[in-house]
Amino acid sequence: MMAFPPLRLILNIILIIIATSSTASASTRSLVVDVNRKSVSTLFLAAKQATTTTTTTTTPLLSSPPKKRWPRPCQSSSSSSSSSSSSSSEDSSAATLFCDPTLPLATRIKLFRLHLSVEERADFLGHDNQWHQWWSEGLHGVASSPGVRFQEPTPCATSTAMPILTSSSFNDTLFHEVGQVVGKEARVFVNVGNGGGVTFFAPNINIFRDPRWGRGAETPGEDPLLNGRYAKAYVTGLQTKYSLSATCKHYAAYSLENWHNVTRFEFDAEVTLTDMADTYLPAFRECAAAASSVMCSYNSVNGMPSCFNAPLMRQLASYDFKNGYTVTDCTAIDWSQQYHHTTPTRGEATMLALQAGIDVNCGDNYQQVIPLLINNDTLSVDVLDRAFDRAASVLFRLGYFDPPGTHPALDALGPKDVDTAHARQVAVETVAQGVVLLENKNRALPLSKEKTKTILVAGPQADDAQMQLGTYAGIACSVSTLLGGIRKHLKEEQTEVLYAKGCLSGVSCTSTEGFDEAEKMASRADVIVVGLGINKTVEAEFLDRTELTIPGHQEQLLDVLRSAAPEGTPIVVILFSGGPVDTRKVSQAADALMWAGYPGQAGGDVLAPMLFGDGAPTGKLTQTWYRADFAKEVSMFDMHMRPRPPSYPGRTYRFYTGNPLYKFGHGLKYEDSEVDYFDSSLRVTRSGPKQKHSSLSLRISLRNEGSRDTDESVLVFHEPPRAVPSKQRWWTAPPQRTLVAYKRVALKAGSTIDVDLAIPDDRVLAVGGHLAVDTLRIDISEMVLK
Repeated sequence: MMAFPPLRLILNIILIIIATSSTASASTRSLVVDVNRKSVSTLFLAAKQATTTTTTTTTPLLSSPPKKRWPRPCQSSSSSSSSSSSSSSEDSSAATLFCDPTLPLATRIKLFRLHLSVEERADFLGHDNQWHQWWSEGLHGVASSPGVRFQEPTPCATSTAMPILTSSSFNDTLFHEVGQVVGKEARVFVNVGNGGGVTFFAPNINIFRDPRWGRGAETPGEDPLLNGRYAKAYVTGLQTKYSLSATCKHYAAYSLENWHNVTRFEFDAEVTLTDMADTYLPAFRECAAAASSVMCSYNSVNGMPSCFNAPLMRQLASYDFKNGYTVTDCTAIDWSQQYHHTTPTRGEATMLALQAGIDVNCGDNYQQVIPLLINNDTLSVDVLDRAFDRAASVLFRLGYFDPPGTHPALDALGPKDVDTAHARQVAVETVAQGVVLLENKNRALPLSKEKTKTILVAGPQADDAQMQLGTYAGIACSVSTLLGGIRKHLKEEQTEVLYAKGCLSGVSCTSTEGFDEAEKMASRADVIVVGLGINKTVEAEFLDRTELTIPGHQEQLLDVLRSAAPEGTPIVVILFSGGPVDTRKVSQAADALMWAGYPGQAGGDVLAPMLFGDGAPTGKLTQTWYRADFAKEVSMFDMHMRPRPPSYPGRTYRFYTGNPLYKFGHGLKYEDSEVDYFDSSLRVTRSGPKQKHSSLSLRISLRNEGSRDTDESVLVFHEPPRAVPSKQRWWTAPPQRTLVAYKRVALKAGSTIDVDLAIPDDRVLAVGGHLAVDTLRIDISEMVLK
C-alpha cells in the first residue's frame, strides 16, 4: 500500500470518487454551427506520401540533425503515484494518479479524462497530440511515418517482402512471424524515444479486386479467406507479445486511388449485399476480432462516406470488436465533407463522424472543431467522452500510461533487438517462400554454376534497392539487389558478372539509349538474367494503372538481348511488381519467368541462390493475372464481383469467366521437387444442438517425387454444382470456386505424407458439389445437409 501525506490522500480519494461516479447524459442538439476550414490538403497529402517513400542506403545516413525524442507519459520518476512524496507537489501527485497501475482500468481512464480540459480531450483524439502519436506505420517493417523517426540509436529497421509476396507462401506461421518482427522493433523505437506511440496502422486487408489498383501490393491478395487469416496471424504477432495496437484497414470496399480523374476521396463504391457479405467484409470479420483498431476508408459505400456510415461501423460489433477504437484514414472527415458533399459544413461532418462511432481522427478536425461545437452547445460533452474513453482504454491496456519498471521485459528491449539474425531470416523467408515460378521452358532453371563462365545481369530492376522495399517502408539496414545477390553468390566461382541497366531512364524505359551496351555484353554471356517490371512510379497510393502492359521499351530490351545472345543461351526474367502484368511478349523471348513481387531487403540474397538451385521457388499466386485486354474492357468503377449479362466477365478467380494469363494458385516447381497429389479421404463431423453444426475433415496424401526437399502449399477449393442462374438473379450467383482451406507443409525428398485440413463451413455441405485439390476432385454431393 502506498503512503501519502494527509492532504494528498484526501485529493486522491476525491479524484477517485469523481472518476468512478457516472455523469449525467446530455442530449445532442441539432448542428447549427459552421467552422472555417483550415487548408489541410497540402499538409496531409505530403504526410501520406512520406509514408510511401523511403531513403535506402546500405549504411543509413542522417541527412538532418536528430529530432527531439518523444516523451512518454508517466515515465518520469515524479509522474508515478508511487514515487517519493517529498519529490512531488501535491497538485502533481493528484494530477497523475492515472499513472497508478494498481487502480482499476476504468478508474484510471476517468482520472485521466478529468485531468484534461475539454480542449485537451479533443486534442487527444487527433493523431498528433502531446500525449500520444496515433499515426505510425508497420505494414512489412517499421516504416517512415509521423510516429517513427529513423535516427540514432535506431537508424534502420528490418524490411520484409511486401504482403502480396509474403502471402504467396500461404503460411500463417510466417505471417505471424512478420507481425512479431515488426512488433518487436516497433517497441524498441518507442523505448528509445524514436517512436511516438504504440498504435500502428497495419495491416491493409482490402480485397485486391482489380489488377490496376495502386495499393494491391500492400494486401495479401484477392481471396477473402487468405486475407482474413493473414490479418489474424499478423495482428496477433504484432500485438500479443509487445503491447502494441494493430489497425485493420481500410473499412470498407476500398480499392481505387485515382482512375480517370476520379479519386478515392470522391469515389462511391456501389456494392451489392451479396458481394459485401462474401467478398469485401469477411477479412475484416477475422481481423477485427483480433485487432484493437479499425480504420474507416476515404470512399463512400452505397452513397454514404465510410467514416460517416453508422450502420457499417455498428456492424463491427458483430465481428467481436469490443474493446478497441475506430480511426479515420488521415483527413478523411474533411475529404468526405469536401468531395462527397454529404454536409455543407465542417462542423456537421465532425458530428456525423462522432455519431457513426469514430473515436480518433487522423488529422486535426476533431482537435479544431469539437471544442467549438461544445462551446456552442451543439455537441454534448458525453459524446466526446465516449470516444475519449474508448481510445484511451487501448493505451492504458497496452501499458502506455504505466510508470517505469512495470513491464521490465518490454523495457529491456533496445537497439540490439533491431535487425537481429532472426529478423533477417524472417525477411529471407518472406522471399524464399513467396517467389513464384511462372514458366520454366525446357528445364531452363535451375542454372548450372559449373557451366556459367560469363553471366549478364541486365534490366532496369536488376539493381534497384528502392524498388525492392516497395511502399510503406522505412530505412532498411541493408538491401541485397538481384545484381548484388548474384555477385555475392558467384564470388567463389570463376565467373565473370557483367551488368547493363539497358533502360537508362528506369522502368519507364522511354528510350533505347543504353541498349547498345547491353547488346554487346549479351553476345559474350553464357547466361542472361533480366530484371523487368514496374515500381511505385507506376503503382502506388494515389496512383492506379490504366493498363497492364510492362512500361516503355522493356520488352524491346529483352528482344535485343535474345537476338544478341549466342544460340542456346538461357535467358531468365525476374519480374518485379505488386499487381499482375501481361507477360505474353516476355514469355516469347525468355526461357524462364519468375515473379518476385517487391522482395524487401533480402531479395538478391534469396533470388541468386534460387536461380542456381541452392534453393527453389515454392510460392503460389494470390491474385489472378489477366491479359492486357482486361484493362480496356472492365471499368475500375464497377465494384461487382459476379459476372453480369451481357458482357461483364466478373472479377478474381472466384467469378472471372474470361481466360486468365495465370490463375490464382499457379506456381511451378523445379523438376527435382515436383509433388504428386495421389489420394484423399473425407469425414463429416456434426456438433451443436441437434447436431446441426457440421465440419469437414479432409486428408490429402502427397508424395515428393524428386530428389530435393521442398515445401508445398495445399489449397482446397469448393466448387458448387454447376447451375445457370437466371438473368434476373446474377447478383446472387455462387462463386465458380472458393478457397476453403490451405496449409503449407514440408516434404523430404522421396517422402510421402498425409495432410489433414479442417473445413468448418456449413455452407459447403449445404451446397454440395466438389472439393478440388490440385488434380483431385472429391464429390461431396452425397454429404449435403438435409
